[in-house]
Amino acid sequence: MSVTNIVHTAWISTECRCDDDDSGYEWCGGDCYEDDLGIVCMLLDRWLIANDMDKDEPNVLIQTNRMNWNAISGHAIVEFKNVLNALKLDGDWNIKFYLDGKDLVAYRYSHDEPTGAEFTITITNEEVE
Repeated sequence: MSVTNIVHTAWISTECRCDDDDSGYEWCGGDCYEDDLGIVCMLLDRWLIANDMDKDEPNVLIQTNRMNWNAISGHAIVEFKNVLNALKLDGDWNIKFYLDGKDLVAYRYSHDEPTGAEFTITITNEEVE
């Protein structure tokens, strides 16, 4: 018997995605961001549970090696509640989160990051910068 890890995904975007209902009518209720935000928050909560942490405990280290048009490296230490805000841009963007066991990675896509900027997210004992 083989054991397969389940990779959980969630995404959020500044773009509202519309759906077709059974009649072929395309609609967009305008709640796309809020709906996606709820799913992303559930995935982040699942990540905390996988790492035996409580929402109020950890600071988070976000690291990247290819961000923006010039593929710069960088990092930030933020409170857990600010993870999504630390990844957002002032403009249009899409962020997709992958949770594989205890490991969390986010990819941000934007005008300057068409192939995606990869961010590893880990729990840290370091203080917020």
